[in-house]
Amino acid sequence: MARDGQLWGAVAGVAAALAVVGGYLVGGERMVWVVAAAETLVFMGWVARRFRGRVLTGPAVHGPDAAHCERCARARARLGRH
Repeated sequence: MARDGQLWGAVAGVAAALAVVGGYLVGGERMVWVVAAAETLVFMGWVARRFRGRVLTGPAVHGPDAAHCERCARARARLGRH
């Protein structure tokens, strides 16, 4: 699974480099900026979609000693700070 991610990361890197070179050959320096901006927007969209489900919805317990996640709540319980 990790090698698959490395492969697609390498493919994306080579494709991005080729797109920048192609943009320069087609439209000069201004086209390089357009291609780079488009790549940045695509990457930001991918990150937003990937991490959308990982948003914290709020503390597991309410109050002054509330833990923000279940893992921290268990740690506080083990330490006697619940």
